[in-house]
Amino acid sequence: MSEEAPSKKATAPVLYGFDSTDTLSEGLASFVLAAQDEAFKKNPGSTFKLAISGGSLPKVLGKNLIERKDVSWDKWLVSPSTLPYPPSKLAD
Repeated sequence: MSEEAPSKKATAPVLYGFDSTDTLSEGLASFVLAAQDEAFKKNPGSTFKLAISGGSLPKVLGKNLIERKDVSWDKWLVSPSTLPYPPSKLAD
């Protein structure tokens, strides 16, 4: 694998705070759409891949994303990300 591969690069955590689930939903939709736009800019004609964990996240994200006209749904691949860490990893 190339040293330039995305999986080889460390990224800083991105943390935001929100006053309500409504503002969280708006901010999350904007964050994901910015990632979509950046991905398409770097790789025109590519597929935007998004893994979403379970719980309330799909509902919160979808609230302000579903009706947006700037989402290129035909170029998205959304998959669940619900696999827990093995117990041996959690003990650390």
